[in-house]
Amino acid sequence: MIENNFIVCFTSAINPSNIDSMEVLKEQGIPVNRTIFFENDCLIPFNSMPFINQQEDQQQFYMSISEMLWERNK
Repeated sequence: MIENNFIVCFTSAINPSNIDSMEVLKEQGIPVNRTIFFENDCLIPFNSMPFINQQEDQQQFYMSISEMLWERNK
């Protein structure tokens, strides 16, 4: 069956357990038993962020979040 070839990818998925479009796909008959979730904010270059000139603790916070998302995505 062709449905076995579907892999659904969700980007910007901050909370993979709460994806609104999952129900829409199910209603359309699109199988969602093979899914990939990732948060692509960690791919934004740090020096392009608008708060680059803010305090060092805010920059460190952003970096720690980005590293956590990068590890989760791997």
